[in-house]
Amino acid sequence: MSFAYLERLLKFTKGKLALVPNNWKAIVLSTMMLASKVYDDMSMWNVDFSRICPSFTLKRINELEICLLEAIKYDVRVTTSQYAKYYFQLRAMRKALGIRIAGGDDSRSLKKRNSAAGRQVDQASPQRPTSLPFSTTQSLSAARRRCNTLLN
Repeated sequence: MSFAYLERLLKFTKGKLALVPNNWKAIVLSTMMLASKVYDDMSMWNVDFSRICPSFTLKRINELEICLLEAIKYDVRVTTSQYAKYYFQLRAMRKALGIRIAGGDDSRSLKKRNSAAGRQVDQASPQRPTSLPFSTTQSLSAARRRCNTLLN
């Protein structure tokens, strides 16, 4: 899903945004966060992502999320045919590069590993805050200004 959002972002920005050494990590992180939030039943919060990726502050992660959503015009839907397209592209790339998946490619071993990984994240996640740690209005307007600066 992240790959779909990345391609959509590059398309919607009409050449104003390119993956370069100083921005690719932020762009990939934001597309991965969005994919997680849209498609995972129990997605992490932004504060969790900031703890996993300490080089990104919570404020920066919030800004990245807003920038991404605005740039793709909140179009987060991925159709079945789009999903299949990206799935088979990534699968072919993995095979061409000779990347093997530990435990094999069968769906049972993948489900078992994903389930175990999910339990580890649940156990490691700290208590989530009961309210947002920032002023939404101030953060949204600041993030919009930053998005405009990045894309212009």
